[in-house]
Amino acid sequence: MHAGRENYSVNLPKPVLILIVYASAVADENGEVHFFRDIYGHDAALAATLAFCKALACLAYDPHHRLMNPHGLESNLSKPTDGGGMRVLMSPRS
Repeated sequence: MHAGRENYSVNLPKPVLILIVYASAVADENGEVHFFRDIYGHDAALAATLAFCKALACLAYDPHHRLMNPHGLESNLSKPTDGGGMRVLMSPRS
C-alpha cells in the first residue's frame, strides 16, 4: 500500500482476521467454472511455477452444502488439460 488519502489506520479493541483472495477462476453454486481477465498478471507467474507439475490437487470444502451441483464442479475441474490432471476432493462428500 502507498501512503496517501486513501490509506488510514484504525485501532480495534481486538485483532480481526482479514483474508484477501484474488482469483481469475471461480466456481458458482451450480458447479460451473467461470474465468475472468487476470488484471494483475498473476496467472502467468503461477503457470510458470506449475509448469513442471504432473498433477494438482484441489479441495472444495462446502460444509453448508451451498453448492447445488458439487459433482458437476468436481467433473469440470477434473477434466484433463495439456499440463496434466487435477484431482478434486469434495468435502464433505454427499
